[in-house]
Amino acid sequence: MTSNTPWTKLSNETQIAFHAFTIYRDLGANRSYSNVVNALKKEPGYKRQIETWSSKYQWVYRAGSYDSHIDLIKIECAEANIIELQDVAFNGAKEALERLIDIGVHQHYCENYELKAIEILLKSVGLVNNGTHLKMTLRNLQDSSGKVDLEALIAQYSKF
Repeated sequence: MTSNTPWTKLSNETQIAFHAFTIYRDLGANRSYSNVVNALKKEPGYKRQIETWSSKYQWVYRAGSYDSHIDLIKIECAEANIIELQDVAFNGAKEALERLIDIGVHQHYCENYELKAIEILLKSVGLVNNGTHLKMTLRNLQDSSGKVDLEALIAQYSKF
């Protein structure tokens, strides 16, 4: 092999056989020798040559390794996207909360307007549905002046 990855060209594999393999590899769920023959625009009898190459150069194993590799990449990308979306949601909630507190929204209408604003924001991004648990958590994060430590709050809910 020219690489540590089984889906690359093998050192003893001809260029024609490797080209046929790449077609087979890239067919994914539609993978079959007949589909390779069709993609190469060859006569049906050419399927015997494809079968010979497949056996000689371990196409089934190599294509399976490639599929596993692609699946792993997809999972890693999905996880990265989830983390990015969580970061965006938390940063957006934190900024909105800071704006609410800065302008004093709910200050005159609710005894604990800061706690209520936090509760509304966390519910809006789907992080809580149990207000009692949230209120207990928020009260534990208050300092002596009654202010909620926003960084501690973000850390608490980023575990989810």
